Amino acid sequence: MAQTSSRQLGELLLDRKVISRDVLELVLDREEREGIAMSALLVQEGLVGEKDIIAAVAEQVGIPFVDLAVYAVRPDLEARLEAAVARLHNAVVVDRQSDVLLVAME
Repeated sequence: MAQTSSRQLGELLLDRKVISRDVLELVLDREEREGIAMSALLVQEGLVGEKDIIAAVAEQVGIPFVDLAVYAVRPDLEARLEAAVARLHNAVVVDRQSDVLLVAME
């Protein structure tokens, strides 16, 4: 089962041109032999960054990925999310589209 989800994630990374087919096959083989998650191996070896993994996983599950290092947070929306909820979930409102808030969470 882990091999299937790792392959799916690997194919997404491949589609995004983050890794090559050769790297994917080598890391999948190591995952099976060593019992270490493919994503961990890729990051440990410096082949991909954590953001690349997170963005691919977000795509895999159909959730938008927002990189707060490049996405400007709108301070005027801060009050739209209750402070206790924001702290509990490490969340911040980053945008508003019509009547829907875009919330980024750690």
